[in-house]
Amino acid sequence: MDKAKNRFYWKGRLATEKVYNLRLKQKTLGQKLQAKKKREVISNLKEKANKFIKLEGRRVFNPHEFEKQMFCKLCKNLLSILDVTHEEEVGLGSILYISYQNCNFSNKITTDKQRYTPSKKKQFDCNTKALIGTFNSGFGFTQLNKFLAAMNLPTMSWDIFKSVQKEITPVIEKMAYASCSKATEEEKILTISNPEELKKLLLFNHIPGYRLQQTRAYNDAGEIGRLWLEFPSITTGEKVRKKVAASIRQNLSRLAVPIER
Repeated sequence: MDKAKNRFYWKGRLATEKVYNLRLKQKTLGQKLQAKKKREVISNLKEKANKFIKLEGRRVFNPHEFEKQMFCKLCKNLLSILDVTHEEEVGLGSILYISYQNCNFSNKITTDKQRYTPSKKKQFDCNTKALIGTFNSGFGFTQLNKFLAAMNLPTMSWDIFKSVQKEITPVIEKMAYASCSKATEEEKILTISNPEELKKLLLFNHIPGYRLQQTRAYNDAGEIGRLWLEFPSITTGEKVRKKVAASIRQNLSRLAVPIER
């Protein structure tokens, strides 16, 4: 404003007094709004900082699966593990909700690969592998959780343990049956090919003038006798062992037939 000549200028251009006063009020109001918006942004950042959680303990991460998901699905920017707002623990696996500060979009990140079970439910691979290792070691639910607690890892609930157990039990039983069948066939072949060694193991003196029939019952009895002699701890007590020995001898004596002369 040029007071000497009563002329009003706004941004180098001549304006009336009314327009000048209006623009001056708008500028003052804009400055107040900017200051208020700045205070709101700072307040929101403080609230968001308070919403972020700190992950305690240890976690099981699959680096190949995790690195693929560490980009914001909205703005495609890189996410930070420090911006976790919520966590859902599913056994050893976790679902992390990471919010990007610029777009405030919440991204769902999984710590390990997930797959669909026969019941059409998602399950983490780390839970399945943990139960397979537990069964192979001869452990159970309690021993597994004690180990996880000692390692400061998330423990597994009973529901997850049972759901994974129902999924892998048929597969383990099928593998065990195939292994036992293979071992049984090998044992039968060895029994048939070595009848003299079988007699020595069973300590059986057959009736003079008779021979033993090569039958399935003979092979089964031979297998039982071999196991009983090699692993006497299977039966406890002298009476039980005598009964097993008598039963084996009785079964073999029924197979004795006269020798053709």
